[in-house]
Amino acid sequence: MGVEYYLWVQDLLPDNDRVIIHIMTPLAHYETSPYTQCHPARDYRFLLLFEEAVEEVAALPFKSIETLVLPHLYDFADTPQLEIKSHLSPPFHIAIFTRLDPSKPIVPLLESFYELRKDLDVHLHIFGRGEQAVYNSLIDRLGLRNWVTFEGHTTSLELAVKDKRIALAWGLYYGSPGGYAGIELAALGVPVLLWNLSRRADEDVFKTWDGLVRVFSTPEDLARATGDLLRNKATLLEFAASQQKLVRERYDVRRHISVLEKAYENLVARRPLSAESPSDDR
Repeated sequence: MGVEYYLWVQDLLPDNDRVIIHIMTPLAHYETSPYTQCHPARDYRFLLLFEEAVEEVAALPFKSIETLVLPHLYDFADTPQLEIKSHLSPPFHIAIFTRLDPSKPIVPLLESFYELRKDLDVHLHIFGRGEQAVYNSLIDRLGLRNWVTFEGHTTSLELAVKDKRIALAWGLYYGSPGGYAGIELAALGVPVLLWNLSRRADEDVFKTWDGLVRVFSTPEDLARATGDLLRNKATLLEFAASQQKLVRERYDVRRHISVLEKAYENLVARRPLSAESPSDDR
């Protein structure tokens, strides 16, 4: 269960012996951490999406903490290969897919778009539910009103990419290639560049992912990298193909489902989450 659900039921539980809490959001994401409301004198087991979260979780003030890292999981069996070559001519269209609220800070992306428009004919499409009005003053101050469109919620990233001729997407990096939307976009063949919200330096992330996850910490750097790709069709398509291969291999549910199954088997048997099951000698 997620931590929000756990908080609703923790007073009904005698202990946490049958509980695994799935941490879907990095702790730094919260203005007020929900974990301060958890009973501290209990043992906790956490399933994490990001390696970067292990250190954060280890610092929580609980009786004991056990963690297991398991990335976002997808079934790519029916995920198509999108043809985006026809999208790679001016005016270019880039996209952000996110929930619009303070926990998803897109202000740096809007500032990056301002820098990008200095040199390129480009339009930004923002998909997602939420309150867009909070960004209106910034968009007007940057003079972007005619080039930023809030598209609302979409039920299909594939159709959104086709309909708006998206050539490239931006997202937020916490430890994976842009969360669920970013991974799905990359799997479709859309290149994704990310604003770095992790605690790691841009260069370290680049090296860790062999250059296939590219993160940036200044609007100028993100705009420059985006412009370089949009101006060079061959480089963009090569990067998109390599990124697609990475996410389809790393996040395929078939590669990880046995780890999840074993974690819950161990939970029932009161063993550590990553323990090997004892052999059956009968």
